[in-house]
Amino acid sequence: MVLAASGYYLAYGLMQPVWGAASDRWGRVRVMRVSLTGAALAALASALAPDAPALIGARAVAGAFFAASIAASLTHVGDTVPAATRQRPLSELMTAFALGTAVATVVAGVPAHYLSWRLVFARPGVLAAYLAVALRRLPEPDRARSGSLPAPFRVVPSSPWQWYVMAVALLEGAVLLGFLTYLAPALEAHGIPATLAGAVAAL
Repeated sequence: MVLAASGYYLAYGLMQPVWGAASDRWGRVRVMRVSLTGAALAALASALAPDAPALIGARAVAGAFFAASIAASLTHVGDTVPAATRQRPLSELMTAFALGTAVATVVAGVPAHYLSWRLVFARPGVLAAYLAVALRRLPEPDRARSGSLPAPFRVVPSSPWQWYVMAVALLEGAVLLGFLTYLAPALEAHGIPATLAGAVAAL
């Protein structure tokens, strides 16, 4: 499970800038719907994985697809909300991400402990499939047509400020996501029930 989590978060982090550039070119809503569809299929594959290598691979693919949720939703707010009033909806969106992570950490341990670990992966897949369909009603925001897909990746390395932001983001991800990811399994290894381990990690 530790390798599966590592594969998920590694792909999740690496693919966020890729999805951000893709949404510039092909549209925020389209990228979110495509990625959610892929995430739903990968989550289903995770739930049905016959062995550890298959589970690790499926979780890495799921992380790669779920990564678009952050990048595309944040840029969607930037496209649709004026700069003067943008801070509040962005804060609300980030709060929703944080609450979702905390609640999922607690709730995931319940079916894993009392029913089956496969339900932990099946449930996000069902939600992703639902959202992929529900987002068809969300209008695509107007945006300037971007250039080639690799163009942003040539611009970013030339800016010292971008390197600083990425370093802070890397540190934040390592502390928040990395520590919390391995805390619950570490507690379980010492005999703590999965439900209680998830609650401790969420708090």
